[in-house]
Amino acid sequence: MVNRSFLSRGGATGIGDALPMNIGGRAARALLRSRNLTEYRALVPFPEDVEKVIDKEMVEVGVDGLVLVNYLLAKGLTYPITDILGTTKLETWARGRTGRAQRGMLPHPIARGENKRSDMTPGTIPLYFTWSDFNINIRELSLGRRAGLPVDTTPMNDSFRAVNESIEEDFINGLGFNIEGATAYGLLTHPDINLYQLTGGDAWSAAGHTGDEIVRDILAMKAVLQEMEFNGPNYPLVVDNETSLKFDEDYSTVKGEGTIRDRIKKIAGIDDILVSKRLPADTVVMFQATKDVIRAVDGQRPTSITWDDQPGFWSNYLVMASLIPQIRSNYDGECGIVVGTPSGTL
Repeated sequence: MVNRSFLSRGGATGIGDALPMNIGGRAARALLRSRNLTEYRALVPFPEDVEKVIDKEMVEVGVDGLVLVNYLLAKGLTYPITDILGTTKLETWARGRTGRAQRGMLPHPIARGENKRSDMTPGTIPLYFTWSDFNINIRELSLGRRAGLPVDTTPMNDSFRAVNESIEEDFINGLGFNIEGATAYGLLTHPDINLYQLTGGDAWSAAGHTGDEIVRDILAMKAVLQEMEFNGPNYPLVVDNETSLKFDEDYSTVKGEGTIRDRIKKIAGIDDILVSKRLPADTVVMFQATKDVIRAVDGQRPTSITWDDQPGFWSNYLVMASLIPQIRSNYDGECGIVVGTPSGTL
């Protein structure tokens, strides 16, 4: 099971119950002093051979399942949090347009011009963790060392993938509940997103739906954004797997040259087609890839933490991350995201 929460306090259920609060000594003091997960990880390791296996599995899983999130990270659409253990919320602001610039031979030295400071609306995002954990007992580890048997890495892989998939889910569908009175919205759940009805009331993956109809929908969705002055330059598409398969069909059944995907990529600004398993069927999303529309609040990339219980019979393993979606709109409630569905609703 994947969990999401702040660190636990005062006995409340949360990630703190999984962290080794009884380790004591140098490791505990270092964690409290530095609030640094990397230092913590170094001070409470598994045996070296097991650590190597864990790190190898972490590299192999990598960003598996993080399709939308990996796009945002690669484009630099992030907001870094340097002290994620010491910061529990992010204050956000929706910004309005500035006043108009003035024209003249020279700025008047006395006359007061229009105040150019934007109107701002406040908001809050919880800086929560996503984690998955399991444990290995000393007999399994000892048997592996003595008999030369490898450590079973299936739980490690499952934990990494579970955390990645949950993070991607949040970026698509939002956190879905409140943590200390605040939540995080996804592409489909922010109240200011724009809804668009697909041509003919059909899904793009429907049999008989043509490449020309898909292209006309994309141009119309792009026009919705540009009408609100979200002028790109990049507009990635997010689609489900069935729609992605549709894109590999011939754009023209007459010519038989080039796929629908080839035609879409020729549209100015469509810089990528992201296929996310977390997106509901028959739903497509276009967004302007800029920080004033969407960014990943980057507190901690997926990382592993290990420690032994006090008697040493069990070795505990935890994968945790803090990558949180921030969907943004301006002071006028305009958002650079368009969601297309057959009904035009969600």
